[in-house]
Amino acid sequence: MTTPFDHDRDPERFRLAARLTLRHLTASRSLYQHLADVLAGLRPRRILDVGCGEGALRAALPAQLRGRIVGLDASATMLSGRPIAS
Repeated sequence: MTTPFDHDRDPERFRLAARLTLRHLTASRSLYQHLADVLAGLRPRRILDVGCGEGALRAALPAQLRGRIVGLDASATMLSGRPIAS
């Protein structure tokens, strides 16, 4: 059984899940901050964020890596909340 794809109809469901994950699954920092720290150590030329949502990973990255990330998401609503470039 699959969960219906509804981020375009109800983006708050995505945001609620993100808030709950942060509150209950991480003690001192978010999963995105952990990934950003790992990526900073690797110093990649390009990062593909599949299912980027509203850009939480990009926001967690150090400034020198933000221009290297490409976000991909099937939901136009989620992408509309994400900065295009900086």
